[in-house]
Amino acid sequence: MKLDGNAIRKLGTVFGLTLLAIGLLALPARADTFSVTGDLPVTMSLALDDGQGNKDTKDASSVAGYKLGLSLPFLIGFGYESYGGKFGSNKAVPASFKYDVTMFDIFLNLPIPFVNIALGGGLGTGKISDVPGVDFKDASLTQWFASVGIPIATVFDVHVGYHSFSGKNKADTAGVPDIKVDGNMVSIGAKFGF
Repeated sequence: MKLDGNAIRKLGTVFGLTLLAIGLLALPARADTFSVTGDLPVTMSLALDDGQGNKDTKDASSVAGYKLGLSLPFLIGFGYESYGGKFGSNKAVPASFKYDVTMFDIFLNLPIPFVNIALGGGLGTGKISDVPGVDFKDASLTQWFASVGIPIATVFDVHVGYHSFSGKNKADTAGVPDIKVDGNMVSIGAKFGF
């Protein structure tokens, strides 16, 4: 059975809300420290739809960038993301292109013993570039994300994150359709407390 983007988002939402309920209602809260996180994107994929029956899903041939975060002692954190990927031609965009994402995030560190879980959301932009003869306006993106970390020491963990974002890049060239984008990115990173 293959899950589409909507099914994955629904499963992620249910999973996240369940963890939030367990963390906030069933387990005793713990104090957090100031901490910084750094993540690197590992994979990125886009589901593209031009609204004219041309839909396609593409994995990036390469991805680069970073995510930085700052957690405060009362379990809330703020982050910034900047990453992009190179994609081959497809049904919705019939040329190779680059897609760059910039996000500002807010997240909650769940007070669960033995595992570090963060759930959050973000707002930002998505940019299609390097398409010969075609220009697109930047998309306004929204996202949700989750990360799960294994504490190595009291003030250090390694974690993996999943980010799901969506928006629409409007064509800035006559006769070219707008592109609806649903994407995801997987990252790995580390958290350092002090």
